[in-house]
Amino acid sequence: MLRVNIKKTFPEFELDIAFEAGPGVTGILGPSGSGKSLTLECIAGIDKPDEGKIELNGRILFDKEKHMDIKTRHRHTGYMFQHYALFPHLTVKQNLAFGLKGRPKKEIEEKTAAFLKKIKMEGFENRYPAELSGGQKQRVALARTLITEPSCLLLDEPFSALDPDTKELVMEEFLSFLHDHFHGVVLLVTHNMEEADLLCDNVILYRNGKVLQQGPKKEVLKHAVARQDARNPAAIRT
Repeated sequence: MLRVNIKKTFPEFELDIAFEAGPGVTGILGPSGSGKSLTLECIAGIDKPDEGKIELNGRILFDKEKHMDIKTRHRHTGYMFQHYALFPHLTVKQNLAFGLKGRPKKEIEEKTAAFLKKIKMEGFENRYPAELSGGQKQRVALARTLITEPSCLLLDEPFSALDPDTKELVMEEFLSFLHDHFHGVVLLVTHNMEEADLLCDNVILYRNGKVLQQGPKKEVLKHAVARQDARNPAAIRT
């Protein structure tokens, strides 16, 4: 279980949110500038809230009052960036192994081989990111995130860089892979209601740095306010 109750203030914007997310895929839905990615960064420890508390499976990651701020590498969170952030100078195998630095060589070899098989990219281990398709890059980025065995997976608009013609198929494969290989908390940032409907179990609707609605996706997405906000981002842009 992930519990988030934080506030972060900028000159022209304030993030002030509170929510809980259990196992399964929880979508954070809202327009650009509503604080979605900032939320993930605070959970991962990339950015720091001004106030509040973040707790994952009963373990405190951040607590302003208690002066607790666990370093990113010790939070047991996996972060998949919007454009995947694969290292262009490293091969597929080297990208997968990057998060396993310091572990025994045999363990690294076994884990990378296992994940190459899971993402159906055996034979691609010596290729570089520039030689991969968008869907292949996404699979490598997801595997690199999961190989470290995180308790919480943070996905920042992972489908925005994909070709529209292949997007639906990739999303279905992505969801199937997650169901088969990850059973923790997943937070998926998106501004697309169709993505949220296909991929998520629950949805948190953001507007202007606040939580407007949250709950099971069918409840949230069928609500008149949710439909208006998701389909007309200009109406809620910060």
